[in-house]
Amino acid sequence: MSTLRKIWVGIGVAVVTPGVGPSLNAAILPVGAPKVQQPPLHRIGKDHPPGQAGAVGGETYLRDGSISDTRTRFSRDMILLQGHALIADEAVADAAWSTALAHLTASTEDIRSKLEPYMKGQGVAPFSAVIARLTKAIDAKDQGAYAAARRAFDDHANRAALAIKKFQEPYIHFQLRAVVEALKAASSAYDAAISEQNVTDISEYRDSRGFVLAAERALVAVSAELTKINEPRARAIKTLVVELKAAWPSFAPPTVIVMNAEDVALLVARIEVEAMPYWQ
Repeated sequence: MSTLRKIWVGIGVAVVTPGVGPSLNAAILPVGAPKVQQPPLHRIGKDHPPGQAGAVGGETYLRDGSISDTRTRFSRDMILLQGHALIADEAVADAAWSTALAHLTASTEDIRSKLEPYMKGQGVAPFSAVIARLTKAIDAKDQGAYAAARRAFDDHANRAALAIKKFQEPYIHFQLRAVVEALKAASSAYDAAISEQNVTDISEYRDSRGFVLAAERALVAVSAELTKINEPRARAIKTLVVELKAAWPSFAPPTVIVMNAEDVALLVARIEVEAMPYWQ
């Protein structure tokens, strides 16, 4: 068991309490576990575990069994998808067109495959058309076309999220839990990105950076309601997220890491502890 895994197991035991619903511990399933058919969205909830399809690379967050409510998983995966898009934006600004393409296509394929069955059930088209439009703009290295395609991508993602929102009541509970799970995904990817004091996998570093940026945006979207419910706790969560973001100072990885993987995991755990009362 890795050092980081030991930390996560310890954290899970410490923060999960009776009555808060399904466990949020990271239960990693075997790579290549058989795919199972996803249930209709109106029937999903804590008694309908997510599919156990395997993922590739270090993306253990796509094959774990830690999110037993698929409504939370849907919102988490939407945040991850937006995280890849935000990194693509940074890549385009840096004229790293091939990196942008990778983050919008290959890196999102597994995520989109998990979102789209639920989208289809609510009459929302898959992402293929907007991804094709983004690919065309990137291939042409056309900044204006890319900006327009990104707006179309965001519009489509918003339509999908809105179609699912009616099943997420109270919405703030699902959204905040999704933010926490997205931050766990960032921690997982960051752990895969570094070795000792160096970033050894730039792709995982950028994945994790994007997930944190997208999670922060999702948190901002519900911050007013969080503050209304409990202002000190909302302020604490915001402060911890700002502290966490320091691990990813820029699109280009730092020469020497700013924060080790264990410290990132502990910050995410502290955010979860602060967030849990909102959904208890």
